[in-house]
Amino acid sequence: MKLGRSFAIISLLTLVSRFCGLARDVLIAGALGASANADIFIVALKLPNLFRRLFAEGAFSSAFVPVFSGLVEAGEVEKSRVFFRSMFTLMFIILIIFCIFAEIFMPQLIHIFAPGFLHDHIKFAQAVSLSRITFPYIFFISLVSLFAGVSNSHGRFFASASAPILLNLCMISAILLIFLQVRHYIPVFTGEIVPTKYLAYSVIVAGVLQFFWLAFEVYRIGFVPLFHITINKEVRKTGLRILPSIVGAGIYQLNILMDTAFASFLPHGSVSYLFYADRLSQLPLGIIGIALGTALLPSLSRLYRAKETLKIQKTINTSIEYGAFFSIPAMSAFLVMALPIIDVLFTRHNFTMENARITASTLVVLSCGLFPFVINKSFLAGFYSHGDTKTPVIIGFITLVLNGVFLCTFTFSTLLKFAHIYHNVQAIVFSTVISSWISTLIYAMILYKKQIFKPNLKMLIKLIKIVIACIIMGFVLYLTPFTIKSSFSFRFLELVIKIFLGIIIYFIICFGLKVVSIKELKNIRTKEVK
Repeated sequence: MKLGRSFAIISLLTLVSRFCGLARDVLIAGALGASANADIFIVALKLPNLFRRLFAEGAFSSAFVPVFSGLVEAGEVEKSRVFFRSMFTLMFIILIIFCIFAEIFMPQLIHIFAPGFLHDHIKFAQAVSLSRITFPYIFFISLVSLFAGVSNSHGRFFASASAPILLNLCMISAILLIFLQVRHYIPVFTGEIVPTKYLAYSVIVAGVLQFFWLAFEVYRIGFVPLFHITINKEVRKTGLRILPSIVGAGIYQLNILMDTAFASFLPHGSVSYLFYADRLSQLPLGIIGIALGTALLPSLSRLYRAKETLKIQKTINTSIEYGAFFSIPAMSAFLVMALPIIDVLFTRHNFTMENARITASTLVVLSCGLFPFVINKSFLAGFYSHGDTKTPVIIGFITLVLNGVFLCTFTFSTLLKFAHIYHNVQAIVFSTVISSWISTLIYAMILYKKQIFKPNLKMLIKLIKIVIACIIMGFVLYLTPFTIKSSFSFRFLELVIKIFLGIIIYFIICFGLKVVSIKELKNIRTKEVK
């Protein structure tokens, strides 16, 4: 199983996508700042993405990929095509109906998703209007996830991993269009410039482009998305697995929903602070966690069917080593460099220094959850590869309850004691981080009892060495100066020096402690778990 190669391909493309996303967020921050308009657009963007993670990337992928990859592995080409067309047709019909109902009942959805907007009728109405524009994105991106499952099961990760780049490029183009209109370089298309509407429409354009990009990829593999339904055992099996997966993924998404709902009650900009901090934390999380989860699921599914228990254990251990090697230093860097990073990236135009300080403090807390977020992707793949979609549901429900308790305890206690938003936003993130660590421990214990996860001494020693290297790196970065009040070019240069210094120190220590060798780094593209 070429786990290293798959991980490298997905990570590289996700890295490009995340940097495009970072450029997009920098432009959004400059155009909208941390304001009421920014909060409204972020809610409109998060709403379809919540359902995307719920239905497409969460429930559907975990149910579809093991069944489909089983047919591919068995050489059942015609059966796999019939299965694909049936699932495409069913998803198409369900998504159309779902989108129609969502458009009709959008005010009620905003009531649930951002209840704090209700006290401001204009803000609420704008949120409903923008969300109605962005919501059809769920239709296109859910079908994209189906196509991605087909291509990933054939060991072709390029198209699916590069698709998010299209979304970022479309949104960047929309923001640049706004800036050009503001400066009167091009004619204004409407009576007034409405930046958030242009951004909302760019999301739909991106969904269409992503759909055709992945549709062409599956066509090249030999799967044509035609309308045809055959309710065979594969379709029934997937349907039965989807139901508990929806509940499990829904519980996880409810955690995100609660964070946004709580933030909507806070002053203008609170949703934005959470968004900008989360987007930065998603840079390493997306590159590492999503790459691991995407590469692991088809591989572990094949090993499970072959009853290769030892290989499954070794594969999960290897994925945890990969995750730790990249996520723990990212966590260490965010802890000591949050403010310089936020300041250089976002502080300009409508995004003030005060906005930067609050966002940085939020990022510091959020970074403490990077490692469990990444490892959970590996653990979930371990459950789903065995066809176990019920256990993650139970664990997710426990996490949801704990997060709700922590949110009420920390957020409301700080609201009573402090008037400053600093502490309230941090409290929301702190609750999510604690819940993530608890869920990781529960996942590990259950998988250990099932003999799916069995940590060995080699992995534990490597993790300890990585932590030591990160502590030393973080201490050096903390002592390295950064001048907040200097010019942008000087601050940018200082930040670049700090980043490269941290990377050099980390790798030197890792080589010295024999955490990794140059040979291993060179062979990551072809490394197999044997």
